[in-house]
Order: sequence, then structure tokens, then C-alpha cells
Amino acid sequence: MSLNDSLKKSILSSPCHLIIFGATGDLTLRKLLPALYLLEKSQALPQKFSCIAFARREKTTASYTSEVKKSLKEHLGEKIDEKVWARFSKKLHYHLANFDDQNGFDSLQKKLKSLEKNAKSSWIRIFYLCK
Repeated sequence: MSLNDSLKKSILSSPCHLIIFGATGDLTLRKLLPALYLLEKSQALPQKFSCIAFARREKTTASYTSEVKKSLKEHLGEKIDEKVWARFSKKLHYHLANFDDQNGFDSLQKKLKSLEKNAKSSWIRIFYLCK
């Protein structure tokens, strides 16, 4: 096994959360989420991966996921593979909260712990601020 194969295997076996602050903005919908979708399509995202959209707009996970799919159709430049979308959409979670409210961060912590339930290893947490 080459170093690249070993590194890829290590990355893909590490459970990971990507928490995007400001996830309803243009940068997230036009660039970041299409890139993540393409990583999912090429099987370059960990199997245990979640993308948590932290934002203050009144949405649900279902409505946010629908918005993401519409944006992918518009900005991806290729047809959406429905099998890939089915896998990818299950990894998306919307978290309604204000940045200046501690309760929002407390509930985010609870959501992360819930997603990590029964984990056999530690999850990597990546925080991304879109401004």
C-alpha cells in the first residue's frame, strides 16, 4: 500500500463533522456544498461524515436540504446523481441558532453528541465560518 493509499484510508476512516457558521449564504450554496457533493460522489468523504449548517434563518433540515439540492442543480455544472444525492443529503443537518446566543451553542453541542452516539472513536470537528 502506498503512502497516498494509506493516508486516504486513514482520512476516510476518521469520523468527521463540518460545522458551517453562516450556512445559508451565497458562498456555502454556490461553492462549498457543491464541492462537498463532488467529494461524496468520488467517495472522498468519510463514511461517517456530517455537515451541520449553523444559521439564524427559520428553516428545517428538510427545507435546507431542498434548498441545497436546488442550488446544486443551478451551480454544479452537471446533472445530480440521485444515488449520490441520497447519501449526501443524509449527511446534512440544519441547526437554527443565533451567533450571539449561548443557548444555540449549547444545543449544537447536544446535537454533536447525539450524532456521535455509539462512536467507537473520536470525531474530528471542523468549524468553518462563512462571512
